[in-house]
Amino acid sequence: MKVMRVIFLILLPFAGHSQTSWEEYNYITGGDNPKGGLYRVKAEGADMKIGYNLELAHPEFRLMGDKNEWWSVTLYHFKKGLLKKGLVVETKDSWGNRRYLCIPASGSASDIIKKSQLDIQNVGTVWDEAILLALARFSASLLRN
Repeated sequence: MKVMRVIFLILLPFAGHSQTSWEEYNYITGGDNPKGGLYRVKAEGADMKIGYNLELAHPEFRLMGDKNEWWSVTLYHFKKGLLKKGLVVETKDSWGNRRYLCIPASGSASDIIKKSQLDIQNVGTVWDEAILLALARFSASLLRN
């Protein structure tokens, strides 16, 4: 998990140079309702919050299991106009589960950054590997550009 924290800290500046508010963080993650916010937009076709959009940051990375099961991670920039407000980590699996995590923009309040670290830390062992590999590939692509 220490490797995940290091990659998280490396990516924090690339998530955006503004601030992610609690309202935006909860919209991305669903807050107390994991099937709210972006889940409704991506899984159910609801309209995106007015003034915001998602821009693909890194295409889907899929980790295959031994029995045809899979776990995937796709990264998006969460933007308000042209301003990057955070990095969205979309997780999906072969059982139909879907979850949204947020790496807040670098200027965000420390309590939002800590909450994000805890959320990512608590996703589970298989997700640790899938998210770690996706974030590592994303950070490597940033270094190439």
